[in-house]
Amino acid sequence: MHRPAGGAYRLATLLLPFVATGGLAGQSPERVPLEAVLDVGFTRSAAVGFSEDQICTSGTAWSFGARLRRRLSRWVAVEAASQIFVSLETQHCYDGFLPPPPPTGPFALHYSFYGTDIVGYPFGSTGVRLQLVPLSRAGVELRAWGGVDRLWAKHINVPHAGLVTTLGHHGTRTLLELDAWWYHVPQHQATENYQDGVLISRQDRVIQVRARTVVVRAGVAVSLGRSIP
Repeated sequence: MHRPAGGAYRLATLLLPFVATGGLAGQSPERVPLEAVLDVGFTRSAAVGFSEDQICTSGTAWSFGARLRRRLSRWVAVEAASQIFVSLETQHCYDGFLPPPPPTGPFALHYSFYGTDIVGYPFGSTGVRLQLVPLSRAGVELRAWGGVDRLWAKHINVPHAGLVTTLGHHGTRTLLELDAWWYHVPQHQATENYQDGVLISRQDRVIQVRARTVVVRAGVAVSLGRSIP
């Protein structure tokens, strides 16, 4: 077998990288896996401490959110999410004042309350989530995730986890989500000691009240992917 002439051999060596590049360019382009989501949520189990009315408390609240999802692989993704929570409750209850101390003898008054930074709506949150995709079929995708949100105005971190189902074949899909929170809310427990109607001491102890919240959401997921070489 004869070796090709020296000039032809060098030319083939120079052209080889361009031939390989052209072959790769002919393959299907990969898509940048970005997704934007807008959602509306509802809960009836928000923390009692958040209730506008601390006499007749309510756990009902609505949420409005947006998030950006980045797919890291076929089975793993990460999300950055932002939510705002509002209460549409308008009914309020009223109760009498705390009983006054008796004019003679010792008297101890015990009561609990939430701070002004805990009570009230609206409030916002931001967080990150790590997502796994155990099922992905044409038109249907099931996602399971866990993450941590920060309720900034209330200075509370919320670990939570959820399940998401997306339905649709095109760039815009319907999203249904179940989101479960487990967290603690600080509560003040106060004791006032009186002697002959005069306050002589007061103690204020802060405890952590456990709360569990489930939020149901529906939304729209829009693919933002662009073809890249």
